[in-house]
Order: sequence, then C-alpha cells, then structure tokens
Amino acid sequence: MLSVRRTLFATAGLATAGLLAMGTSAASASTHPHHAQRPNTIGCAVNINCFDIYNAQAGPNFVLSSANSLVGTQVKLASRNPQSSHQDFTYVLEGLVQSTIGGDSSNFPFADPNVDFQYQGQQVFLVQHTPNGNTGKQVYAGAPGPGNKIALAKKGVFGSQAFQNNLWVASDLPQFNGTVPVINVGWTNTKGDTQVLTIKQGATNGAVPFVSALRTDALGQVPPVQQWQGEPNYP
Repeated sequence: MLSVRRTLFATAGLATAGLLAMGTSAASASTHPHHAQRPNTIGCAVNINCFDIYNAQAGPNFVLSSANSLVGTQVKLASRNPQSSHQDFTYVLEGLVQSTIGGDSSNFPFADPNVDFQYQGQQVFLVQHTPNGNTGKQVYAGAPGPGNKIALAKKGVFGSQAFQNNLWVASDLPQFNGTVPVINVGWTNTKGDTQVLTIKQGATNGAVPFVSALRTDALGQVPPVQQWQGEPNYP
C-alpha cells in the first residue's frame, strides 16, 4: 500500500498510487464483517480501499465517523471501533492535478492554474462513506456549509467541478511522522489560499473537523491538528 500522501484517498488506482502520499501504517488487526442484510457488498474485511482516517493530534484511537449515509450528516471524530461500519471510508480517484501552465489542455481541479501547477500530477480524490463496503449511497465527505465543517454530500452538488467542496488533494509537504495535510479544493478556490482539513487543539470524541488555512513552520511542518493518516481497516 502506497503512502497516503499519494494514496490516502484512493481507489484501486489510489491504493496503488496513493490518497495521499501520506504513508499508510500497519493495517488494523480487526475486521469489518459483511452486513447480514447486504450479502453482495464487497465488505471492508476484504476491500483494500477501505480506511480508518485519523488525525495526528487526536491520535489513532479517534477516527472519522458518520452515523449514517444521509446527505448532510456531519462527519465527526469517534472512538475507533474496528467493528463499526460508521467508520468505513473509501478513497475514490477522480483524476490528477493538471495545469494550463504545464501545457495541459484543462485546468483541474483548482481555479488558479498556479495552484494546479504547484500540485501537478498529484491525485484528486473523493472520500466516500462506505459502511460495510457498501458503495450504493454515493455520498462523500466535504465542507458544504457554515463554519466549513465536514458533512456528507452528493458528488457535484457544489456546482462547477473547479469549486466542488468534496474534492480533495493531498499536500506534498513532507511531514516527519509520515502524515499529510489534506487540501479541500472548493474552499481553496474560494479563499485563494490553501485550505486543509483541520481539528481544534485537544479535539477528540465527537469533534467535527473543519477546513482552514494551511499553516507551516520554518521547517515546512504543519501543526498536528492539520495532519492526517489513513490505515486499511482489514486484517
């Protein structure tokens, strides 16, 4: 499994190319069994693209979770439970960052071609909620409303592709601990600077991640509240 910085949010292609090149760590020892009422779904027990996603500041004992797959449901941090289908997310590859500056025919996905050029070649992905490996609901984690807080939304509901708030790109800023900042395309386009997934200092169970401006120190490191990592949730 490639690092999350390039693999964090990936499908089979992302899983082999990476959400981010975040750098995935060891897989969880527990499994996510098939849902009794959905015997035909892949199931996260065998789906190599199902991940538990956690923040460096909160630690691996708290992961992204959604109570259901309904549009508008907030995505929160919850105590990690390998048997909980609420915590099953899959990375879906949408394409690669391109830039008119680099001679490409299209500007994808940022509205500013200079930002495209900065991240050119990196993967653009969706974070799909896939309880028990079920992909039928087609809902994705994004920043759709006030406070830039993360909630589930349908693909493309934010208008033009360039401004979709549920598209993400993994920053290529190398972090000492192998994690990665995760850029939200829509808010970055709207604000004009790099906007990444963030939690409040000390946030743990029940906290709702939000999007805010990327911060770095003199060594190019971002604060732990803006660092993310994904771990496969299969044995």
